[in-house]
Amino acid sequence: MKTQTSPTQTSLILAFTIRDVHQDFMISREAIGVSPQTNKWYEYHLNRYYSWLEAQGNHSMSDAASVRNINGFLAHLRNSKPGNKKGKTGTNQTTLSDRYIHAYARTIRTLMKFAFEEHYIEQPVKFKMPPIRKNKLPVLDEDGITKLLENTRSIHDVAVITLAIASGMRLAEIVALDWGEVDLKKGRIDVLEGKGKKYRIVVIDKETLRILIKYHYELKAQGLELVDAATPVIQTDEHTRMTPMGLRSVFVRLSEKTGISFPAHALRRTFAKMAIKNGRDIIWLQALMGHANIETTRDYVQGLDIDDVDKSYQEHAPLKGIIRKSRK
Repeated sequence: MKTQTSPTQTSLILAFTIRDVHQDFMISREAIGVSPQTNKWYEYHLNRYYSWLEAQGNHSMSDAASVRNINGFLAHLRNSKPGNKKGKTGTNQTTLSDRYIHAYARTIRTLMKFAFEEHYIEQPVKFKMPPIRKNKLPVLDEDGITKLLENTRSIHDVAVITLAIASGMRLAEIVALDWGEVDLKKGRIDVLEGKGKKYRIVVIDKETLRILIKYHYELKAQGLELVDAATPVIQTDEHTRMTPMGLRSVFVRLSEKTGISFPAHALRRTFAKMAIKNGRDIIWLQALMGHANIETTRDYVQGLDIDDVDKSYQEHAPLKGIIRKSRK
């Protein structure tokens, strides 16, 4: 039987502003242990939604929970431009990506679930999530990786590029990494700050390990405290922890120097694609990348070149050697 809402309850619900609920929402995120990085994500994306609503004279939580308003905001994003910065071709990206818009929708959905559970709104909010078209995402090939490494200016930059590709770690995981979490003998890394605060172990190859050891020696020569267990692996010139934005600046600089356009996440996709090309089983790849769902891992390796598919098939063909053996 449907619970009846009293006029008093309805009046209270209508009185809640978007900003009232947002304040409680952010406190609740801190209470359940959401990372500071994720909280910044919520702040940025939700404030853009609130500003859009308020520009139209909508200030209540009921306005924010309107499916019509949510869809209107997502449509507004789809017609928005990401910025005025021009690439090397001199042309602007005309619209925001599907994934970018989908990220806004996920954040709004999380807020609405909280608002209903905490009785800020009377009914759960259900809206259709914007689709993500299966576009071919940027990934580096062997020549591109070689060119990047040839144009690095320091062992620091070499360590950043090789660690990102060899381990498949996320940008936030790399900047959160401390020396105490790196086994320089076995080439194993404890990822303590994984997405959703999930712990996992990743491994790196011997060549990448040698680069990390060299980088470790260089820091150690400047002071033992720079390689302390609680000291960040990837450091700024001032030996403080590098931020995700700072790490992106390294990639931007290399991109401008080499002419190779690649977002930071392309290095994680490169890890996934090259691992599959080299025979890594997708189940193991899922564990190394820290994905809860194997479909997410599949998205990372979509768009393999037909030559890669053909080569992999020939190496692992189900009837390989069987027909020849049966005819002896």
